[in-house]
Amino acid sequence: MMVATRGARARPASIGEGQVAPAASAPATFIYADAGGDDYWRAKAPAKVLGAKIVAVPPRQMERAFTRPNSSTPLPWRIELQTSDGQQHTFSTMKAWKQFANSRPGYVPTTIRTVFPKVEGVAVWQRPDRSRAALALTMQDQGTRTIADTDDNYFADASQNVWLRQHRFTELERTQHARAFAIQDAIIFSTAQLRDVYQRELRSRIGRKNVPELHVCRNHVPLADWPERDERDGPLRVGFMGSASHVWDLAALAYASFHAAHGLGCETVFIGYSPTESELPTEQRTDKSLEIGAKWQKVISRHIPWVAPVDYARAALPLDIGIAPLRTNAFNLGKSDVKAIEYAISGTAAVLQNNAVYNTAGWKHGVNCLMASTQEDFAHAVVRLVRDAKLRYELVSNAQQMVMNERGDDQIRREWHAAFAG
Repeated sequence: MMVATRGARARPASIGEGQVAPAASAPATFIYADAGGDDYWRAKAPAKVLGAKIVAVPPRQMERAFTRPNSSTPLPWRIELQTSDGQQHTFSTMKAWKQFANSRPGYVPTTIRTVFPKVEGVAVWQRPDRSRAALALTMQDQGTRTIADTDDNYFADASQNVWLRQHRFTELERTQHARAFAIQDAIIFSTAQLRDVYQRELRSRIGRKNVPELHVCRNHVPLADWPERDERDGPLRVGFMGSASHVWDLAALAYASFHAAHGLGCETVFIGYSPTESELPTEQRTDKSLEIGAKWQKVISRHIPWVAPVDYARAALPLDIGIAPLRTNAFNLGKSDVKAIEYAISGTAAVLQNNAVYNTAGWKHGVNCLMASTQEDFAHAVVRLVRDAKLRYELVSNAQQMVMNERGDDQIRREWHAAFAG
């Protein structure tokens, strides 16, 4: 399906003469593929505070929901038309539409509209592709404001990210990605750095005049979602929480921290991805891969498989000290500081990468976190926190105060409402 660039289409009237569009009871509808990832931060958390609707489409239903009229997915939609003979026709399946088109080759529609019964207010599309962009165009033709949202840099070199490499994200796909975003009324980003990257890329690929409104809606956590702190006795817990996308960050920056913490008698914990794990069976792994896994195994006490955000939003991460290594490259500089927020609300003292992802987002070395640049820096910072209970307490207290004051409900309302209004 081809997607027109912004401004290259006419918009027919979708509401009959004398009719009034019904008022939306929700300010927005967040539409996304329910495949994990950052759905909590980019949809569920803001929707909870804003009173918005959520349409989460399972991967197995994505093709049907995003490419054809249907009544059986979380995003049902139908085509309604009136022919010149005054008859009304409604189509909720592609089969019915094709049968009608084949049986009435000479029909002349006087009105035609596409109806999305579950969409109210602004439509927020998380990482729209070409098919979702086509639906967004239809919504715009009916007066619905559409917004694309992203919290990753899909224009980065594919070698810098596991997902981009696995999916072989090509230059053609980058251009298609740009067009799917450019036809929206606005685009929302999780950071100002990511906004600036997309502004440059869109201007170079589709032209300055075709770039829509750009807004920044950072990742925030509703106060109601703060977990109960896990108070306990026992050894300090030092760890990392994140996905396999951090495999190279950990390899380059984290091993010395876990080696040092393990040597000091701490419990070392990985939540989500662990460098001891592999998707490949043992017989398919290289000798180097097995050697690296065995090396990490000696310094990791416990691996907790990935937990759905709906669950860990209600339970504190089981860490006293958490690290956030992040190599400085184009893809990583498009990331947000959600890891630091999650550590803070869990009562975890954080050691964060000293780059723009964190040091431009309110995180300050020695005030609400420690920052590190190299593997040795991370190890020294972890050892310092293990030995200094007072410093851990002060950093956590200040981090929680910062998140409460600057990254909560009020900010969600202000930033998202500004993007909705345009």
